[in-house]
Amino acid sequence: MKLITLKNNIASLMKTNRFSIITSNFLLSSTMYMTNNLHTLWYHNSKQMINYGYFHVSMSLAGIIAPFVFLYSPTKNGRIFLSCSAILTAFGLFISHITHSPMISLLSGFLQGMGFSVFFLSIRNIVYCLSNKKERVSILAETFTTSNISKWLALHFSFFILTGKLSSDNSIPIVYLVAGIIASISWLPVIRSNIVVDKSSKQSKLQDLLDIFKNHKIFVYFLISSFTISGIYLSNSVIFFPIILKKVGLSGPTILLITAYSALIAALFQAFLGHAKLANYSQEGYKYSCICLGLCLIGIIFIYPFKYILIPSVFIFNILLSCTIFFRRLIELDIYPESIASKLFGLSGLFYLAGSMIGGYIGSYLISKNFLPVTFAMATFFLFLSLKLSLMIINRIVKDTTDPTSKSFLA
Repeated sequence: MKLITLKNNIASLMKTNRFSIITSNFLLSSTMYMTNNLHTLWYHNSKQMINYGYFHVSMSLAGIIAPFVFLYSPTKNGRIFLSCSAILTAFGLFISHITHSPMISLLSGFLQGMGFSVFFLSIRNIVYCLSNKKERVSILAETFTTSNISKWLALHFSFFILTGKLSSDNSIPIVYLVAGIIASISWLPVIRSNIVVDKSSKQSKLQDLLDIFKNHKIFVYFLISSFTISGIYLSNSVIFFPIILKKVGLSGPTILLITAYSALIAALFQAFLGHAKLANYSQEGYKYSCICLGLCLIGIIFIYPFKYILIPSVFIFNILLSCTIFFRRLIELDIYPESIASKLFGLSGLFYLAGSMIGGYIGSYLISKNFLPVTFAMATFFLFLSLKLSLMIINRIVKDTTDPTSKSFLA
């Protein structure tokens, strides 16, 4: 009797919107994390870093275009967005192993960037369309948790594939094939759902966007300084860590394990920060975490030939990066007006991708010319530039808020 009851409960759970959303999110997140670091290693092994630059630029550009595709699409059905984006992602992954063709690199990057962006945007909108606020919060928390679990499992899956009987060069396409198959079925759980994405008129959304650029310029400058420039320095450092680790003699599978465990430790550290009472120290925390992050980048420039010093540095870098992101989120919550906060959060992703598109191509070009130290030196410069401009603008916003009679020099 208990077994029958358990079976019925599981069957009922599988038919709920919660299970459908979380399962689809888990599946596509797995494909993203499964191939994220492999892209860099595969292009580097093939001596096609210029084409990797094309791939990265195309992916970032697709991520910028994706919200407008979602906004101006004639359909309101979230399931159609999910199915189309998953199929696009799958096809992009299937052709990812072809690195010698610039056109295929551009096509693969664009399809993956568009597919991932539209998919996760659809998931977010479907969650926000749920009428029960408590259920929305619960599902958002669960999707975040399952994304972290999927990252852990996906990196370990790639590790076991690459350490199997096949050589690394032959097994990397297998990982792309498996990731593509998973992506192609990731939309199926949501097919049970009949949720419709409720979108307001295109004209009002576009007018709201133009209003921010016209009447809230100081926040646009903050987005440029904090997100666009950070996109430049992060795309010149983080995405090339696998290449640095490979240059010191580590194998691809070992690099994946280092990435998995450093991400896990950084996530745990960020969870600790979330429970600490640091809300009143957001600017100080952001300032000092950025300074330490810059010093870590400078240190990597000089120690990267030394394997056993470099590995701990990667862990430290990820912890410092998680601190920087955490304190920046606190600052955003403090300075964004409630009336336009959601729009600014949406724009932050677009501004970041714009910077990532620029930095990723420049970094790929420099690494193709064996200018790895120059890449990290440039990342350090843009990091400190972002910190200086961000703090200057944040102080101005705070002053304008506390003293309404003051005239902003950026208004």
